[in-house]
Amino acid sequence: MSRFPRSSRRRDRRGGRGRRGVAAVEFALVVPAVLIILLGVADLSVLIRATWHLERSAGELANVIAQFDSLREADFPALFDVADRIAMPYELTGQRGAVIITSLSGTANGAVVSWRRRAGAADMLTRFGAQPAPVLPVGFTLPAGQTAIAVETYARIAPWVLSANLLGERTQVLAGFGLFRPRLSSLSVVAP
Repeated sequence: MSRFPRSSRRRDRRGGRGRRGVAAVEFALVVPAVLIILLGVADLSVLIRATWHLERSAGELANVIAQFDSLREADFPALFDVADRIAMPYELTGQRGAVIITSLSGTANGAVVSWRRRAGAADMLTRFGAQPAPVLPVGFTLPAGQTAIAVETYARIAPWVLSANLLGERTQVLAGFGLFRPRLSSLSVVAP
């Protein structure tokens, strides 16, 4: 014979079912929030990875160009292809991205744009501004007689969760840039 009367055993079983019901409701309320947070973290990692690829491709392309002793118009398709390959899987030279290469020259009156070449979407504008007077990054000075090669990379990235119009637009335009001084010559002109 049991120590507890039958009526108290029934109450315990019913009470256990009630607690399981509360746990199920709590679980149902918490799971969507946790999933949104996890998807947001996944989106953030996609954006960070894309930014890293853009910065890397811009910096490496600027470094490669800075090692040239002269540039010809025929060199630019290969240079744009290099940027695209470094930034893979992100498209830089099609409608979802852009690569802009600019030669900046220092003069007595400040920096000027010597030349600029671009590939990709036309709606992605340079950070350095229109010719002839560029807008240089904060803290960067270009003394008279010196030149610098600036490479900018842009890509449209569509995150998974944030693309659901939580931030307004379906895609985000991310950018990277690299700035190097030429090593072998000024690279202030492009040969035909």
